[in-house]
Amino acid sequence: MVRTGRPLCRRSKNLDCDRPRPRAPLAEAMSLVGATALIAVTSMLLIGCGARPHEFGATGSPQHSSQRHREPHPKLCALPAAAVRAAAAAETRIPTIRNDADDAVIEDDGKPIAVLRGGRDLRFRTGGDDPHWIGTRKHPVNLSWKPDVAPEALIESVDVDAYAGGFSLHIRGRKPQLNNAHFETCIFGEAQRGGRWSYRLKSWLEIRPSPRPRHVEFLDLWFDAMFWPQRDGHEHERFPWLVFRQPGRDYEFAPKLHLFPSLPGATYRTLVQPLRAGTELLLLDDDAAGHRIRIARLPDGGNLGLCWWAWDAHFFALARPGARKLEYEVRIDSVPAAEARAIVERAGLIPFWEDDEYRLPVFSRDAMNRFDKLIDHPQEWSWEPHSRDCLIDPTVGYDDNQSVTIVKSDTGTTAWYTRTVGGDYFDHKKPIGRYRVSAVVRTRDVQGEVRIGAVCHRGGETMLYAEPGADIVYSMPLTGTHDWTPLSIEFDPTGFNRHKIVLEHTGTGQSWFDNVRLEPLPATEMAGDVP
Repeated sequence: MVRTGRPLCRRSKNLDCDRPRPRAPLAEAMSLVGATALIAVTSMLLIGCGARPHEFGATGSPQHSSQRHREPHPKLCALPAAAVRAAAAAETRIPTIRNDADDAVIEDDGKPIAVLRGGRDLRFRTGGDDPHWIGTRKHPVNLSWKPDVAPEALIESVDVDAYAGGFSLHIRGRKPQLNNAHFETCIFGEAQRGGRWSYRLKSWLEIRPSPRPRHVEFLDLWFDAMFWPQRDGHEHERFPWLVFRQPGRDYEFAPKLHLFPSLPGATYRTLVQPLRAGTELLLLDDDAAGHRIRIARLPDGGNLGLCWWAWDAHFFALARPGARKLEYEVRIDSVPAAEARAIVERAGLIPFWEDDEYRLPVFSRDAMNRFDKLIDHPQEWSWEPHSRDCLIDPTVGYDDNQSVTIVKSDTGTTAWYTRTVGGDYFDHKKPIGRYRVSAVVRTRDVQGEVRIGAVCHRGGETMLYAEPGADIVYSMPLTGTHDWTPLSIEFDPTGFNRHKIVLEHTGTGQSWFDNVRLEPLPATEMAGDVP
């Protein structure tokens, strides 16, 4: 049997991000201990990703001190003269700025290209033929460091400027959760030909001795239309290709598999990549412009992790011993559709299947589920294991040699399950009417119960058995030893927006499930038990 599971300072007065400086030894290679710890933290954060909505006006919104609009740091936010001349030569238009206190809207030709709220939360777009935003309405880009667990900031000053060919935002503040450590962030928007825009984000954070972090998340980027609930009116989910590039290496891509990270102890490391100057993350489409995020400066290295569920990108900086501040510079621009297609064709596949945590069977709503194909495409759904007792058995099946099995040595409950009709994945119509789930089930020495079920609930996605106010329908149970036995249920998902099919096993013993099918019942068919 193949074991499977859910894989996947004091404020420096000499800061000059434009002047090269000697790199510390850790800039070339993070220590094994530090890198391992950072990867683990990154992976753990990805597991809980999507459960932290930082909405405007929600708890944790920015606070503001009475010290307003100090002079900007002359080094951090100074755009190099050569860049100014190049921008002016390429584009003579000057963006329009509408600002009020710590809020600002920057417009190009009457269309907003960047929106700042509260001096901390930013959304911006690369324009041109790409109408999509980086930073969504519910999840804007937090510019104040440590957005994962410490989003609050005391904003001390916000300065906005526009010039021929671009604009700049300069933010200064303190982090109450980090002993009031100071930070400074600058954003440069630079006009490109064809109405497109590129961006440079530069920032530093003071490190104070207690508590002294070993690593800090400096950006959490959500992408408009990347995740179905964040489409904001767009017709379909975008960016099926996730591409990485490390300095001196060619492009590698991972398919955008829609996995809900629920398996205890899983690391989900396939989409965790090391960060250093020159690392690139590209989110690409075959027929539309994509995004390129490039690390221009990160003195002590770090890690990048993509959430398997909502696809926001977490960027972590490693703090070397003795460092007085953390710094980064990130450049973001668009990737035209033709270039995106060429990159995808050229990129090699990250061998994610080498990790058993990603070896998950495909779930089909429209055909018999025989568990003989593994998920490998962005438009597919998967069956999910609730625990490591859930396995794929390549030797036993009802009418072939493949099925899923559960092997238990304790009295607890676990299950294979999948998210089905309604608001999940790519089927987003509200179901009306009744559905039937059928399967054939085999058991051996089960001291407990084996059954199939359907779970309907309202609200956001949850782990199995954590659904609030769930309506659950179960089949008759099997116990002891049985050869292949048909089981079925009928359920009505009307009025619910989340649904799961459950292949459940309680108690010791082993069970097998095969030929699972979901089908709508005719409107005139009466509800009742299916033999």
